[in-house]
Amino acid sequence: MNRWKCAGKQTAERISLRNGEENGKEINKVALAGPVLGTMADTKGFKKPIFTAAILTGVIGCALLGLAKGWMLFLVIYIIAKVGFSSSLIFYDSMLGDVTDEDRMDYVSSAGYAWGYIGSCVPFIVCLVLVLGSGKIGISMEMTMGAAFLIIAVWWLVMSLPLLKGYEQKFYVKKQKHAVKESFCRLGQTFGNIRKEKHIFMFLLAFFFYIDGVYTIIDMATAYGSALGLDSTGLLLALLVTQLVAFPCAILFGKLSGRMETCRLITVCIFAYLGIAIFAVFLKSQIQFWILAVLVGMFQGGIQALSCSVNQCHFAIQKKVKRCILHRKCHSTRPFNFGLFLHMGRGRCGSFGE
Repeated sequence: MNRWKCAGKQTAERISLRNGEENGKEINKVALAGPVLGTMADTKGFKKPIFTAAILTGVIGCALLGLAKGWMLFLVIYIIAKVGFSSSLIFYDSMLGDVTDEDRMDYVSSAGYAWGYIGSCVPFIVCLVLVLGSGKIGISMEMTMGAAFLIIAVWWLVMSLPLLKGYEQKFYVKKQKHAVKESFCRLGQTFGNIRKEKHIFMFLLAFFFYIDGVYTIIDMATAYGSALGLDSTGLLLALLVTQLVAFPCAILFGKLSGRMETCRLITVCIFAYLGIAIFAVFLKSQIQFWILAVLVGMFQGGIQALSCSVNQCHFAIQKKVKRCILHRKCHSTRPFNFGLFLHMGRGRCGSFGE
């Protein structure tokens, strides 16, 4: 009996390791391509088309996930969809400087994340009901998952239309004869300027470390819970709770930023995540995972939104896009590291988190 239990845990470990590796590969691709695409998007009239292409790549990939028949094809499509999603976030974040001024960046960024959290609950709940009730309505799980991926893809596309229609790029460089070549030149200048401006370098260095932990928890929470043998339905419901809790807390952090220094609020969030990570090491039961979900929701929106707005305010208005490209590049190693550490920590069955 113990042998079968151990084998099951090893299978969960391999799934988590593979999940982390594939996420790492995907984000490494974005990290390499992001700065180049970002500098190209600085050019007048380029940002919206590149942003649209990234969204369509993610939407089409998401819709096709339900049609994959084998795990290898599923992983290939998943990587394509995730590259589109992660790339779109680069340009989405860089739009903040075009839609508001520096005095309102914290509030606008926090409100954007907050409404994003609550809005994402709509397709989440629809898909969750569909998956959990598939047996009662007489459709196969394969068809149900295909419908769920399609619902997510349609929701993503429809909710992007207002931004695509109303956004105007205010800060840009004029279009040059050799736009691609000029993009590489500006990219080199950006990296050169980073070395000269110590406060920018220190911010990106700090951001690299703390955001790595934040996004590891976001990306790998369910994989970690599954590796510990927790119920999959409970894990999904816990993720829904995280989104619901994140909505009011992100709004709260946006309002607090008007009364306190933003960097101090980010520091509070960092120490909170440190406690969350320590708590996760000793996690064993479903109720503990739910507590973890609530705690993550309380600080997730705040640290994401405020980091983006601080990142914007650190630079002159003309450099905003490049800055977001660079700080997004700092995400590149997080999922792979999780998979690697999980593999090292669970060298023998049951030794990690038990």
